[in-house]
Amino acid sequence: MLWYMLFGIGAICIIITLGIKLKQRREKSSRSNVIYLKDVRMQTKLQKCYKCKKAKKLRFYSDPSGKVTGICKECETQAGGQKMLPL
Repeated sequence: MLWYMLFGIGAICIIITLGIKLKQRREKSSRSNVIYLKDVRMQTKLQKCYKCKKAKKLRFYSDPSGKVTGICKECETQAGGQKMLPL
């Protein structure tokens, strides 16, 4: 009888531990704000340009503060004077 009780308590502890681990894994994946440029480049949907707001194929640049912006070819010539680093 004692063995059944110990086995039941052990099984309950394992189930609770697995439930906590799964919950932590879901919370960790939902908190991620990372957007991979490789995935963005593979999209078929065109994004809007940061400057002219037209849906075109974009090139991504980083400004001195680290903000990533997408600029189309037409607006790229206008942004030439700014210190933008290509990604």
